[in-house]
Amino acid sequence: MTEKERLEELQKLNALYEMMIENQHKIETIDKEGNKKIMRQLSLPKKMKPEREVWEELGFVFNDIPGDDIMYRATLPNGWNIRGTETPLWNEIIDENEMVRGSLFYTPASYDRNAFMYLDEKQKEEKAEHTKNR
Repeated sequence: MTEKERLEELQKLNALYEMMIENQHKIETIDKEGNKKIMRQLSLPKKMKPEREVWEELGFVFNDIPGDDIMYRATLPNGWNIRGTETPLWNEIIDENEMVRGSLFYTPASYDRNAFMYLDEKQKEEKAEHTKNR
């Protein structure tokens, strides 16, 4: 391979690398914007642990979104909120005292759209104890 051919190959590789970096930034932007949308619109995943009834007993209300097979429109218990994390795909579910009670994962990219949430084990134990003592 001549010096000229090596230089051309190197330029092609550099152009490919720049395209990959640009695409990665686009994906990260889609993820960040999608998770901001969750917080604005209060959409929560249909995939959840424990089951929906446990969340509803805590005061969550879920309504179907026509045409959306992975998300509900939701109302949180009084004082609860969703807070972003350093990782754009993850959010924390916090209570009125800003204690983390669960986590929420959401990736809005059309080729990989997915969402799920789970309740912190301690929160499940506290709920079970509260229910038992009624």
